[in-house]
Amino acid sequence: MVRRQFCFVGRFYHISISHYMLHQIHPIDMCKVLSLHRSVQGPVHRTLHTLTTLVCSVAKERFGFEEAKKRKEASKPNRRQHRIENLRKEIRQLKKQYRDSSPMQRLGLSQLRDTLRTKLKSLRRAENTKRKARERTRKRAAFTANASLPRLCLTRSVQEN
Repeated sequence: MVRRQFCFVGRFYHISISHYMLHQIHPIDMCKVLSLHRSVQGPVHRTLHTLTTLVCSVAKERFGFEEAKKRKEASKPNRRQHRIENLRKEIRQLKKQYRDSSPMQRLGLSQLRDTLRTKLKSLRRAENTKRKARERTRKRAAFTANASLPRLCLTRSVQEN
């Protein structure tokens, strides 16, 4: 028994071209469906809607149909990332206020800006440390999954030299 291989296109499963000939599926059904366009009366949009409905129903019967899987939501920024974003906004606002302020106010605004910059710097350091730790964990997992791969790369480079 020959096993069918399907490739997922949209929501319908379609047989790839190599298996099309293998299973001897002829496009006679589609020709019959598309020949119905002469018999459908009315405006063009109704004809198109009818034909697409017919084609989809034939494809559903022949190839099968699967409901769309729920997609993962995009990851939301964490608390630290929110804080970094807010600090950047505050620094931008202070920069605009600094430009429009008097020389006496500029001293206080520059001190405020400096404190915000130090907070921003420490938050970014912490975020970079977290990102690097995540990368190290990923590399460690990849190494333990296939521990012989680095050894093979080293032996190949030694053999080439």
